[in-house]
Amino acid sequence: MARIIILAARNWSLVDEKTGEMRSGVKIEGCEAFVNNESDYRGAGFVEYQASPEAWESIKAAPLPGIFDVEIGLRKKKLKNGGAAAVASVEQATFVSAIEFMPPVKKAA
Repeated sequence: MARIIILAARNWSLVDEKTGEMRSGVKIEGCEAFVNNESDYRGAGFVEYQASPEAWESIKAAPLPGIFDVEIGLRKKKLKNGGAAAVASVEQATFVSAIEFMPPVKKAA
């Protein structure tokens, strides 16, 4: 289990122009929740993950930015050259707490 700060998450879908295949996924942007204070590196590291549909359900129900406990696994990603690569993916996400650093935006009436 890892703890991360999720700043933004997006559920996306598009049609691949070359194959006509429908593609979809979830992208998460955030920070690792640890602070690295080595002499040549300061602060929390920025991370981007893909996420499972189950993780998306938990994330979209919670306020963002927020702190989450996550299970991270590896998924295969198809490459344009026909090969594959391992990609880190959030498989499960459990909301811990919200981060409030600016006042909420009021929706226009």
